[in-house]
Amino acid sequence: MELNHLLAFELGISTIRQLPWQTDQRRALSECAAILEDIDGETVNRQLLEVATRQQRHQIDRSFVRPSHNKWYLGGEPASVMIWAHEYADELPPDQLGSFAASTHNHRYGFASRIINGSITSTTFRSTLSGDGGLIPCSHLARGAGETYVMTSDEVHRIDRVAPSTITLVIQGLPVAETSSVYNRESRAFLQVDGNKDRRVSEADRQSAHNRYRKKLQGLAT
Repeated sequence: MELNHLLAFELGISTIRQLPWQTDQRRALSECAAILEDIDGETVNRQLLEVATRQQRHQIDRSFVRPSHNKWYLGGEPASVMIWAHEYADELPPDQLGSFAASTHNHRYGFASRIINGSITSTTFRSTLSGDGGLIPCSHLARGAGETYVMTSDEVHRIDRVAPSTITLVIQGLPVAETSSVYNRESRAFLQVDGNKDRRVSEADRQSAHNRYRKKLQGLAT
């Protein structure tokens, strides 16, 4: 790996932390996406592998293993910007409560995301319900490796499909609400959910999932 690529990655993350997250989060998200676009994709793969190889138990314990994707902690604190690697399941669960990224939902925070490997196809919806309680789709987009996008906290969306071994680098902004909203298709209404309280798996299962993630990164880095 070329030294200038490594420095660009480290300087990029350092600059992201200094963006105006406290005072102007929309501007911070926009500038964050521009920084992510400039980081070399191969370098990110190698950096993620390096981090995964030396990650300590307490860091893995701050990560989440979920039906739609695993959310690996890379740094930061809830009161400031947080950095994650999202590793998506090759087969997504159906759109329902508990499906996380594959459900129709918004977030407590805005985020900027760079697709490192694979691709994501997603749908966004109007945030308000129609007269019969249904949701109205606004856009249907497919994004591939190297693409960067921003999602604000109030955007209702759903990931419909991912390519095998899809991994994204996610910069999570400050929370603007205590819970997120998830659309329940049975009741045709939004429910408030605190996903941070839902770990659902044992420490052993989380460690096993992390071992598989590290092996996947090794394959992508060769």
